[in-house]
Amino acid sequence: MTASPAPPIDRLSLARALRGTGREFESTVQGASMGSTLPPGSRIRIRCDDADRLAEGQVVALVLDDRLVAHRVVARDRGPAATRYLLTLGDGCVICDAPVPGARILGTVVAREREGAWVPIPDAPRRRGWRGPAAHLFVAVVRVSLALDARLATALVNAALFGQRLKARVRQLG
Repeated sequence: MTASPAPPIDRLSLARALRGTGREFESTVQGASMGSTLPPGSRIRIRCDDADRLAEGQVVALVLDDRLVAHRVVARDRGPAATRYLLTLGDGCVICDAPVPGARILGTVVAREREGAWVPIPDAPRRRGWRGPAAHLFVAVVRVSLALDARLATALVNAALFGQRLKARVRQLG
């Protein structure tokens, strides 16, 4: 008898079911987008909070492209088109994520394991060189476009990410 493989986890449905419950769980960071704040391999603790209670500067767990991602909230706009969205950015990134609807937020990353003990998540590190001003400028432009229309802001982020991937590919080809 052959067992069929388990169906893939629908992370968005899971986030909707857990959001706001206050439950906590642990996960392991795989990517490098949070830089030194959450290096790859870090164990993190996530508390399932309501998206309405999140503030700028907090690190949140969210569902992007059916992946669980931890990024920092860099803007909570209050404009008419933006009331349901957050802007998030990895501490090691220059380009912010496309506007994130509150329904995709799972909760707050409240701690990281360090040398066997759980420690609070530090404030965002200061970006050095051109990366700091570039990230702030890009977030400001996306924030203004989000106030006009979430689709415009999403298209802007997607175009910037496409340009970044294209530039990396050209560099790779030599």
